[in-house]
Amino acid sequence: MTLAKRLLLGSAAAVVATTGAQAADLGLPVAPAVDYVQICSIGSFTGFILPGSDVCFDISGFARAQADFGVANTGSYYDYDDVDFSSEVELNFDARTMTEWGLLRGFIRLGESDEGEDYNLDVVKAFVQIGGFTAGLTDSFFDPVYTDYAMAGIGAPDGGTDDLTLFGYSYAVGNGVTLMASVEDNDGNGRFGGIAAVDPVAGNIYQGGAAVAVGTAFTTGAGTTINNIQDTENGLAFVAAIRVDQAWGSAKLAGAITEVDIDNSTLAALNAAMGSTVTDDTELGWAISASAEFNLPVGVDSEFGIFGIYTDGAVSYAGVGTGITAPGASAAWADLSLDAVVDTTTGNLQTTEAWALGAGVEFGLNAMTDLEIDGYYADVDHGDAIGAVGDYNVWAVRSSIAYRPVSGLELRAGVGYTDYDVNSALDPYFDSGFTGRFRVTRSF
Repeated sequence: MTLAKRLLLGSAAAVVATTGAQAADLGLPVAPAVDYVQICSIGSFTGFILPGSDVCFDISGFARAQADFGVANTGSYYDYDDVDFSSEVELNFDARTMTEWGLLRGFIRLGESDEGEDYNLDVVKAFVQIGGFTAGLTDSFFDPVYTDYAMAGIGAPDGGTDDLTLFGYSYAVGNGVTLMASVEDNDGNGRFGGIAAVDPVAGNIYQGGAAVAVGTAFTTGAGTTINNIQDTENGLAFVAAIRVDQAWGSAKLAGAITEVDIDNSTLAALNAAMGSTVTDDTELGWAISASAEFNLPVGVDSEFGIFGIYTDGAVSYAGVGTGITAPGASAAWADLSLDAVVDTTTGNLQTTEAWALGAGVEFGLNAMTDLEIDGYYADVDHGDAIGAVGDYNVWAVRSSIAYRPVSGLELRAGVGYTDYDVNSALDPYFDSGFTGRFRVTRSF
């Protein structure tokens, strides 16, 4: 800096200081000091602090447009070519503060997808964390560390779950090892597979008010259809897990215990309509999973993931789930992803066994482009009561490629194939075939 500039700046500073002092002496108003928004960091989390607050806050989300292409190739009832346009939005609000009890965090996620009709933001996540304690609507502690890399919705389901409300605690043992335990609410979040009544003699599955496969719909005397007969009002699950995070990646072993119970009021309607004598029964449902994700020393941020899940009386923990729409004016349906079935001839409640395997790779071609490939297989066995009427297996492969030409913008295209093998006359009504998707996402 030249001497002239130094003298000029020094003179200006002196004038400003003198003017402020004179204004104060004369009783004139002086502009208050400006309190600016500040940048903050807590660990790897970076946010901002608003004036007058000590909370490190961040807002993120995305806006998305999507086109789905579906081509079903089994059965005339599902013989269609379909194209659907939809949009999706997500907003995340994350607030963190360090306290003497550890990190205090509050997180809210609002999101919704729509196909051009009503559009309302729903609460997707809402939880509080203090130290190792977590309470609220969030991911299940059972969830594997890997579920999928390619776009969900193209191909088969995976090992992931819907968000649910839980109270849980995580304890960091050290060296990247964490012990986890939680009590979770399975009601209304897709964790219940349901219970159906089965007449093995006629070969009928009674659910959704209809006898599917053969037979006709039935109702109670008041004309009310008989739906799922599972009691979900007190549906709690107890989950325990151990997780390891190292430089090579992550691994997790998790288990869950829940209850499979018949709803008494629906059971009475079932017996009245069927002339059966099914009694109240309760069984134990459980699930166990092992999963791992490995960092690959090739490409850019490449990873390989794998999971295995086995369930008994808790089929949705395996990630399977499908509905069958039987032909007819009433559009009767049955869901063969059941936690249990009731034999109307014997009254026995039999839990469903299911297992699933999944693996995938995400390969970073460069800093802007990556390729994802996933494979999935699951087998569902409903036991002797349902027999050949409803047992099935499903396998799928799917792939997608993502391109990010500029920061915050992603273009992604994917295709998947799903195949169901059903041991019954319902096989033509499973929606097997190819699906495709193109997606544009602006993240912030």
